[in-house]
Amino acid sequence: MQSLDQRMQRVVVRRQELARRWDALRNNDLLQLLVVTLPGLLQAERCGVFVLDPDADELWLEAGTKVVQRQICADLDDSMVGECVRTGSCVNRSVLTPEARL
Repeated sequence: MQSLDQRMQRVVVRRQELARRWDALRNNDLLQLLVVTLPGLLQAERCGVFVLDPDADELWLEAGTKVVQRQICADLDDSMVGECVRTGSCVNRSVLTPEARL
């Protein structure tokens, strides 16, 4: 038979897991709302929300138009997304060369 402390610990762990899942769902819903809404508001063809891991200097696509989560990774130093993150400025190029990277 389980003690009260053991049962309470199981309840706490379960509650933490449910809270983590709920937070993940809410954030995904918000990101998907941005991806659907922003292109029309900004007169843009596509939209992407990138996440930066500052410890590893890695960028990846968390949500975007017609792409799968983490389908795209970008270099922090050698990409348009990286330039945007590093400078905090919008990067808009209408003519891209073959060497241009995301």
